Amino acid sequence: MISLLKKIRRYLIWRQYLLRGNFNKDKWYFVLSYGIGDAYIVSAIISEFTKKQGDVVLVFTKPNQEFIGRLFDKKIETRILKNYNKGLSNEFGKFKKGQPINLHPNDLYGGKFETILGFKDINLVDVYKILLGININAPLSKPVFARIKSNIVKDYFVKSNLTIGKTVLLCPNANSISTLDPIFWLILADKLAKNGFTPTFMNSRDKNQLYPTIEFPLQHSMDVCNEANYVVSLRSGFTDLIATSTAKKIILYPDTMGHSGKLIDACSLIKMGLASPTNTFELVLDKDNEYIYRKILTIFYD
Repeated sequence: MISLLKKIRRYLIWRQYLLRGNFNKDKWYFVLSYGIGDAYIVSAIISEFTKKQGDVVLVFTKPNQEFIGRLFDKKIETRILKNYNKGLSNEFGKFKKGQPINLHPNDLYGGKFETILGFKDINLVDVYKILLGININAPLSKPVFARIKSNIVKDYFVKSNLTIGKTVLLCPNANSISTLDPIFWLILADKLAKNGFTPTFMNSRDKNQLYPTIEFPLQHSMDVCNEANYVVSLRSGFTDLIATSTAKKIILYPDTMGHSGKLIDACSLIKMGLASPTNTFELVLDKDNEYIYRKILTIFYD
């Protein structure tokens, strides 16, 4: 009886939220509350959904991600949602217009579609297309980043004493996979420096006493990577965001299983169609570190 009363109270809170939330009954509201990569993928395919299903509002719970929703289609409406209760939406929400829908494989349909990631090369883009009823072969939209003033980008490099065109942006952090021992990155930085490159770590939490760090807002990621010309990153949402950068990019994938296949099977940037194999190189960390270091240097010198 007590549990039933609690459920009724939660439902009433949910109904009040819908009434006060100013949700248009003729629009779809997809809530993107996870990482950069998920927001990027949804934004890249959502135009295919709107062609048949009507107007969409991409709803962000993290304000610094809202710009991603407009990279692919300027006509897509975006919105920031504060004090959002994802649990109530999962419990009482429906996949219909006029109410917020948690658009993530972990939330929709009991998470069952997340379990097929990696099975027979089914990747994350495929799963999102399935969730939205989009043809699996439908093309992805191409992002258009707003150009920022060249002096702003150059200032990032000047402040950190970096060389444009010869800088290697090192990105050791990721939110959803295991990170590497910091010594891996320091040894890599040493080897890059000895071979004529200028290694730098992305943002201050990677700060060390030997090499500089560079900080910039996410909106400037494309320009910074293009100017640096080289990137080595652990697979993360940031790598989705810079997938179309002209920089030579090396993406590192831990040799781990995830759901029904290896991590690279589930979220390879190249297999998902987000990045070109011309300047994107994906390495699985299934060899010793010295092999990985040699491979990175060979790719950059090629």
